[in-house]
Amino acid sequence: MRGSPDELFYRRQARTYAWDRHEYDTLFKKQKGVCLICQQAPRPGRRLCTDHDHSPGLGRTGDRGPIRALLCDRCNRVLGQVRDNPALLIWMARYLVAKDSADEWVPTALPALRDIPAEVVRAIFTVPMVGGDEDEEEADSHGSRNN
Repeated sequence: MRGSPDELFYRRQARTYAWDRHEYDTLFKKQKGVCLICQQAPRPGRRLCTDHDHSPGLGRTGDRGPIRALLCDRCNRVLGQVRDNPALLIWMARYLVAKDSADEWVPTALPALRDIPAEVVRAIFTVPMVGGDEDEEEADSHGSRNN
């Protein structure tokens, strides 16, 4: 017996994360049905992903650690791609701000920053970038860096 899509989803949650329908639904309601990171609701027909601590040996399900939150597919994949490394995410954000890529969306994506002037947000996140124009000029004045 296969069951409805809902039944299959909750069975998979129970098998994978050792939690039941009530626990998932409670967290979903607590988060008001949106991703804890980007605050977006899942696309129609999709559900929020269950994010868990990926440290080995944690939790009731062997290597699947305690559940942290419900995330949209995109945010969940980003965390997976950076292997849950917060330092890497901070450096990525600083890179985007330094390269003028974030001025438009930072205040809307992070409501806590909405009232902070853009130049202050930029100063918080700015990091010197290796490989910029200054590095090229310095390399030219001292010869090739590979010598």
